[in-house]
Amino acid sequence: MKKLLPFFSLCLMSFGSLAQTLPDFSQISLTEKADYAQAENAVLQAADYILSTPHIESNQQRLSAMQFLLKWMEGTPDFTFEIDQTAVELTKTDPTFLGVYLASATKYCVENKAMSKDKKAVKLNTLKGIVAYSINPENQVKVKGELKKLIKASEKGELEKYVG
Repeated sequence: MKKLLPFFSLCLMSFGSLAQTLPDFSQISLTEKADYAQAENAVLQAADYILSTPHIESNQQRLSAMQFLLKWMEGTPDFTFEIDQTAVELTKTDPTFLGVYLASATKYCVENKAMSKDKKAVKLNTLKGIVAYSINPENQVKVKGELKKLIKASEKGELEKYVG
């Protein structure tokens, strides 16, 4: 049994490192309509990575994931994304936070295709994702301005009122 323990430890470490392995986004073709649907798994990986890493600009993998996500969002024929006044207000004090907003919206839409055309549901669930990301101290988000109001509305159970 003692000889198997190092083997199991090595296996667990391998699984942990695989979880953080991202595809080479530059090698994913997004030229044909079918490419966008085929890329949805990579899109979810990109969104999950953005939503699980600290909000710092120096992370090259995060930047690569964000660039891929934006390219996919701009071209996908299956989903429509809006940057409304709420998104503008939330990112006013930190424009780079728009990446978190878009990752949250994309994740919800791809995972909930049947609800992806319901603008209110998309917005509500995008904001829930932003709150979850922002209150996690590991993500190093500076909570101020509209983001602070959003978190307070969520804490009071008034997120649906916040959405309008």
